[in-house]
Amino acid sequence: MPLNNLQATKVGIGSVAIAAVLLGSTAFDSFSGQPRWRNFVDGVSSGDLLGSWTATTVRSVGLLTMVLFVAVTFTLASRAVPQLPPSERAKLPRLLAPSLTPIIVGYIFAHYLTYLVEKGQSAANLLLDPFDQGWNLLGLADRDVVYVLSTHPTALATLKVTFVIVGHILGVLAAHDRSLRVLPKRHQLTGQLALLFTMVMYTCGGLYLLFGG
Repeated sequence: MPLNNLQATKVGIGSVAIAAVLLGSTAFDSFSGQPRWRNFVDGVSSGDLLGSWTATTVRSVGLLTMVLFVAVTFTLASRAVPQLPPSERAKLPRLLAPSLTPIIVGYIFAHYLTYLVEKGQSAANLLLDPFDQGWNLLGLADRDVVYVLSTHPTALATLKVTFVIVGHILGVLAAHDRSLRVLPKRHQLTGQLALLFTMVMYTCGGLYLLFGG
């Protein structure tokens, strides 16, 4: 079963932070490509002598905000288990953090697949001639990049949606399995409701960010 090793993952104090950075930074990468965000950054930094620094600061704040949003929402949802002592609730976010891994993997594939397949071809050609000496070690120097995904937008959109949905379904299954292991038996149903709602919100948000631009 593909999720077996996920359930055996050792968790530490920084587990939620790592998951939030991975998911939040990828989400911000999608969000930063939307016209409204780009226009906002251009409007804030235009006419400023330190325009590039201002734009960088605004983008950094946006990135940090997205990471904090994931961390806060996941932490609150994980701790929303009734009638548990505060000390027990405090442990739940990091115990449940591995359940975000399928969501992260699915969203990274959905967002960066085009770069991997198409930009990867350019990178491979450059690596074959790293010093720009005209080397043609494998006879590939004259080959152009094949834009196999960009030229088939319907297939690309279908792949993106598939990666996101499958990743989130596996994430919900992983969270359910993890909850059965770490939650007290009397709270195994009610303790999962907030986390389920949060993951559905991540699904809708991920799809919107992928296609909202």
